[in-house]
Amino acid sequence: MNTKHIIPLLLSATLTLACSDDVAPYGEKIAGEQSLTVDNSSVNFDNSKSQTVSIKASQNLAWQITSANSWFTIDKNSGTGPAVITITATGDNPQENTRTSTITIEAPRYNLTATINVSQAGSYIRVTEELLEFNALSEEKTITVESNAEWTIRDNWLSWLDVSPTEGPAGRTSVKLTSHNNPDSAPNEGTLSFYSTKSQATKSITVRRKGVELKIADGFNPVFERDDTTPHELIITSNYEWAITGVPSWLTLSSQSGKMTSTVSLKASANNGSQRTATLYVTAGNVTQTVEVTQKGKGAPGVDDNPTPRTSRNIQ
Repeated sequence: MNTKHIIPLLLSATLTLACSDDVAPYGEKIAGEQSLTVDNSSVNFDNSKSQTVSIKASQNLAWQITSANSWFTIDKNSGTGPAVITITATGDNPQENTRTSTITIEAPRYNLTATINVSQAGSYIRVTEELLEFNALSEEKTITVESNAEWTIRDNWLSWLDVSPTEGPAGRTSVKLTSHNNPDSAPNEGTLSFYSTKSQATKSITVRRKGVELKIADGFNPVFERDDTTPHELIITSNYEWAITGVPSWLTLSSQSGKMTSTVSLKASANNGSQRTATLYVTAGNVTQTVEVTQKGKGAPGVDDNPTPRTSRNIQ
């Protein structure tokens, strides 16, 4: 046998095998191109619980998936060639912040990778108002609650406030708040809290109700002349319904009840007798002030025709 021809043949075969090795620098295959990509590199679970991603791989390319998380599942962990995988969130995100993860698809034989970024928004609740202030008289206001999960009001109930509805779905919901009358001078304040039913998201707003305000012009204690028919103007400043009692027969009022700030005309009939006085009680809710009204008489003995006006009193 002529060995001088055998050795070159062996060297040639060795070189051919070496050149057909699958992996070259940078993951490029010498004998034909291999590719691995995905049609969607970003999956967001804001509006759905499952999404599909197409893996675009060379026909005979073997691939595998790695992902370290517990809040979504993948229906395939490995395969060969093109495929469609389904990624499913296992539930809502219980936190307020968005959570993220990465799915890595690898073809290690060819040093090829493709990645999918996965995110899921946290649950949130937003309310259009931070502070609601109601008058002492019953009042209605409307706010809007916006959430990406169902919500409810679980505590912080206020006996003087009606709320409807007290729960709602994801999305935008109008909520009506109606306060009751507050007959007292002391105001009220409380907190109204909205909770997500599927997460730790909460939103609280402050609610206030004013107390009764009632004021009579300082020093208003009118004195009528004996036959003076000129009216005196009583100015009532209030944020509530009011009424006047204790009106004598010789005094005529343009109104004995009303609400909010008003002006009442007082007119006395002619006095043919001695000086006379009356105490008017102006009441709003549980708050009362008094007005002393005097009319001079004919000047009978022992009667002061020019009395010093008495100051008004505030009765709680």
